[in-house]
Formats: sequence, structure tokens, C-alpha cells
Amino acid sequence: MSKKSTSRKFIKLLLYFFALFIFQEIFFRFSFPLPEIKNLDRINYLNWHPDVNRTNYLRDQNWYWQSEPDTQAVFEHYMNRYGFRDDEWLIKKPNGKKRAIFIGDSFVEGLMAKQDETITAGFIKAAGEQEYEVFNAGMMGMGLNSYLQLLADIVPICNPEVVFFCIYANDFGQKQVVPPELYLEAEFYKWYIPRIIELFIQIKSNGPILFRWDNRIKPFLQAIPSVSNPWTKEEEKLKPHVDPMLAEAMKTGKFNPYRTNSLIKEERYLKKKPNLGKQSLSYNTFVTNSMLNLSLSTSPAETR
Repeated sequence: MSKKSTSRKFIKLLLYFFALFIFQEIFFRFSFPLPEIKNLDRINYLNWHPDVNRTNYLRDQNWYWQSEPDTQAVFEHYMNRYGFRDDEWLIKKPNGKKRAIFIGDSFVEGLMAKQDETITAGFIKAAGEQEYEVFNAGMMGMGLNSYLQLLADIVPICNPEVVFFCIYANDFGQKQVVPPELYLEAEFYKWYIPRIIELFIQIKSNGPILFRWDNRIKPFLQAIPSVSNPWTKEEEKLKPHVDPMLAEAMKTGKFNPYRTNSLIKEERYLKKKPNLGKQSLSYNTFVTNSMLNLSLSTSPAETR
């Protein structure tokens, strides 16, 4: 065989493997999309039970919420690639638009509301899609420490003109509020690293790998036995204080198991000065500013 013939075969082989690499790269990038920032995920701000594995990403996972004693409706939450109930977030701001970010509790996320009936959806309708881009960074069931850390992390990265910080009575828990000492340094995915390598790293570290067309919806409230459901280990202690019908719904994941005595708890939090620690921001100023932001959610603010 001549050197020229061998050289041609070698070139054809190289072209074949190059075309194969390009094809699989396009396939993996399209079928397994990843966010722009690899170290930003909702899982970092959740107060999990210590026995729960909190390393898994929450990106792109869809959940449904039931509250059977109240309604037979099932409320579906469709999450973006950072694990928040919103459309996909692009870090680069669109030309000619102001960016607003809503951070807060279940009212912001829109618990028991449709995807297009959240506070952020109402804001964008009132303010206009041509003028504002809005991020819904609401997280149900968290506390002030989680919200403040998310605030410290996401604002420098996304650089919004307006931030709405929305809280409710039960966000003032017994734990002292600790101002964030550190903020997230965004780590972006490198465009030149093959997607299959990034996916392998994700499987080994945080997982899960989600297929673009995987539309499964999982229950947010887990039935017993699950460490995320307090009835798993505390049934005998809780049973005397809960109506049997409500108790059954809590145990089967069809009613929030943390609603036991919730009205009494919220009344206590409203009447008691929260433990904000040694901070320059007074309680009255803190609440006043929070309520102001809530009232501004129906009219766009012009100040930073």
C-alpha cells in the first residue's frame, strides 16, 4: 500500500471521528441542557432535615403540590435550570429592559397558584414585558437566613435595577438572623469542554442528569415513610393534636405536614420581636421596608 493511500485513509478516519464528535456534542448539548452558572442552584439555600441528602441539584425538576382538605386541585410548579419556579434565566441583560428580582417565601414562589398567577407574573403584566424582565426567586418554607444569602449571591451576578424582598410572619423564626459573610463567585461552564465530560462530572458530584423531554412531575410533599415528613418519626406525638382527617392527609403527602398549629405559631411570631441580632437595621425599619416592597409589586419602582 502506498504512502499516499495510507495518508488518505488516515485523513478519512480523522474526518469520521471529527464528524462523530461534532454530532454527539450537538446531541448532548441539545438533549441535556445546563445553566450558564454551574454553582448556582436552589439546593444551596434549603434547610433540609439532617438525614436528607442535600447534594442533588434541583434544576429542571418539576413538582406538584396538593392540599386535599382545601381543594381537589393539584398545583404544578415548573422549575428552571437553577431550580426556581420561573422561565430560564439569562445572565446577560436584554437591551432596553430593566431587570427586577423577587426574593422571598411561598407567596413569591406562588404556592397554590398557577404558573401564570404568581406575584412576578402579575408584576410583568402591570409593568409591561417590553420594559421589565422579572426573575422569580421565591422559595417556599425557608427562613430569613436563606433569603438573605440568596440575596447576597444573586444580586451581584444578575445586576438588577430593582429588588423586591417579600416576607411573612412565619419567616421570623426563633433562630437569630445571621447576615451573609460570603457571596457566591459565579463559576461558568466552559464552552470548550465537551458536554459529555460536564455530564459525567455532574453525575459524580451533584446529579441528577435530566433529559430535555423528561416531563415527569414529582410530589413536593412526601408520604411517610420519608425523613422530610415529620409524621414518619413523630406520629404518636402529633396525633393527639391533629384532626384524624387532616392527619391522614399529612401522612399521605396530600396536606402540608408542617401546618400543625401553624396559626398559633404565626400569631406568636407576629406579636414577638424577631431575633435579628446586633444589626443596624431596626425591626420596625425591616418590616416597613418589606411591606413597602410588597405594595410596590403592583407598580414598577424606578429606584435601585
